[in-house]
Amino acid sequence: MTLKKAVILGLLFSSTVSLPALAIDPIHAECATCQTETQFYTAARKNAVLNRTLSINIMNFENYELKKFRVSKSSHVECEYDNEPDGRGGKLQICRKIYDYSTISASITNEELNLFTDLADSINDARKYYSQRSIEIPSTVVESGYEIIGAGYVKTKVTNYFNQMPLRKSILEKAVVVGASASKMISTGIKFEMPALVFLFSDGVKAYATLDFYDMDDEAHFKFIKLVDKNGNSVDFTKSNPFSEKSYNFSGISQASWSVFHAAMSSYGLTVRGSSSKIVPRGTVTIVVCSSGKDNLCKSPN
Repeated sequence: MTLKKAVILGLLFSSTVSLPALAIDPIHAECATCQTETQFYTAARKNAVLNRTLSINIMNFENYELKKFRVSKSSHVECEYDNEPDGRGGKLQICRKIYDYSTISASITNEELNLFTDLADSINDARKYYSQRSIEIPSTVVESGYEIIGAGYVKTKVTNYFNQMPLRKSILEKAVVVGASASKMISTGIKFEMPALVFLFSDGVKAYATLDFYDMDDEAHFKFIKLVDKNGNSVDFTKSNPFSEKSYNFSGISQASWSVFHAAMSSYGLTVRGSSSKIVPRGTVTIVVCSSGKDNLCKSPN
């Protein structure tokens, strides 16, 4: 791999490509759900910078839509008196900061449109290509997909296995094209979701990951962003606590896979009431925070 490509990929690969706005604008930001004019306006305002006027381009790659706005953001403080006494003979005053926006549609140059179209082509092509291919991880490498929760060495094992696969070349070539297209906008601020790869484990767990960087030794490195098992239970690696406080269903999973999940859950100070690492819960359960008293729910009863 050439030095130029290595630098491009090292800069751009992330679950979200996000480069700061330099002295030169516009900012480019992806909004995959934007369809109406109001949605594009709202997305533009979300990317506004206080006390600055910027050109902000909102991109929907799937629909090949690019909208440009000139956005200004300022603020002022508004105060009002409450009926509660302030302790000094007056009324309690409540103040809040109000943000003001000026959002005006702007024209798009042919050069901007061409750069956007090239990037949209490369991203859509990569996303389609990746979605049609799952990278199967045999149990001899990692027994359960749940093992990657909070375990860096397991992610390394998965990455090392990928780097030995013949398929890696075509996968990385797609990513190089995306990186090269995005690098043409590198003088601006640009934020978009990189195409995600899917790793499929023998217990039906799918782990989604994006290329973090591609080093000079021709080795790919990944950032794992989420895990979804065959029952639709999800774990979000982009959050400090990857487990959401919602209902989970473990029907049909093996005792070995549940034991791995149980251990990972406990490491985050969470549990399922009355659960044991040796018995798979039946039906729908809720993950709860362990108690801090003497009857600690996370203390293994086994």
